[in-house]
Amino acid sequence: MRAFLPLALLAVVASGCAAPGLTRVRNDFAQSMPEAEIGTGRSFGFGPLMLGLARTFVGDDEDVSMLLGDVSRVRVATYPVHGHFDASSIQTPAALRRLMDRGGWELLVASREEDEVAWVLYRARGERVTDVMTASMDAEELTLTHVSGRLDNVIRNALREHGGDWLQIDENEAE
Repeated sequence: MRAFLPLALLAVVASGCAAPGLTRVRNDFAQSMPEAEIGTGRSFGFGPLMLGLARTFVGDDEDVSMLLGDVSRVRVATYPVHGHFDASSIQTPAALRRLMDRGGWELLVASREEDEVAWVLYRARGERVTDVMTASMDAEELTLTHVSGRLDNVIRNALREHGGDWLQIDENEAE
C-alpha cells in the first residue's frame, strides 16, 4: 500500500489535472456576451497515466476497459453563468472558428434552442477520429469538454452496440 500512494500521486500530477485549452473558449464566450457574466469555474483533466490507472480498477468489464484503452485524454470545464443570457444572440465563439479554420477541426453539430446553444467539433487524422470537443451554454452554465484518443474505435463500438441493424461495419477497416 505504501508503494501505491506515491505512484497514485505521480499519476495525478503527470496526467494534467487542468484544462487550460478550454479556458480560451470560455474567454471567447465571455467576450461575445458581455451582458452575461461567466464566472470562475472548475476544470479537470485525465491523461494517459490516470486513465491507465483507472483501467486497472474496472476488472472484468471489457467494454469499459476497451473504452479507457482508446481514450488518451479527457478534459472538462464548467463555468457558472450569471446575468442576461440570450441564446439567439450568441455566434460561434472565435476560438471554435479558429479551430475549424486553422486547426483541422470540423463542425459535426451546432444546435440553438430557445435557452441553450451547443457545438460539437471533431478532428481526424487520416481515417481516424482523434479528438472531439463540445461546448454548450445555457442560462446557468457553460460546459466544455475535449476528449482525445482513438475515438473512431469508441464511436464504432458505441454505434455497434446502440446503432441498430442499419449499421454495416467492415471489421477489416477497424484494425
